[in-house]
Amino acid sequence: MIREYIVAHLQKKLEAKKVLVIYDDSKFYVELLPALSKIAKVIDLQGSILEAREEAYHYFNKDLINNASKGLIIYSPFEGPKDEQDKIEDPFYVFTLGNNYFPYTASDKY
Repeated sequence: MIREYIVAHLQKKLEAKKVLVIYDDSKFYVELLPALSKIAKVIDLQGSILEAREEAYHYFNKDLINNASKGLIIYSPFEGPKDEQDKIEDPFYVFTLGNNYFPYTASDKY
């Protein structure tokens, strides 16, 4: 029940913006990735970060434009940026600009 609620919550975020970066240092949401892959292209950073970054840029610049019905989720098993320096060092933070990241609001963290 709670899983479905979280997936629906994330889906609403994707409907508003086409890209969502999920920062999950506790790996709490990793088991939701199969369900999320049904609603968006999921790029998981648990493997090669360089390959994931190339795949994310390619999908964002080429495929997302042609496939407006499916968004992009980038799953980062790391802590989200806390300050400006963290944002500069995060190679995926650029996807949050003008888009989304999770958790962002207080209700996301709850």
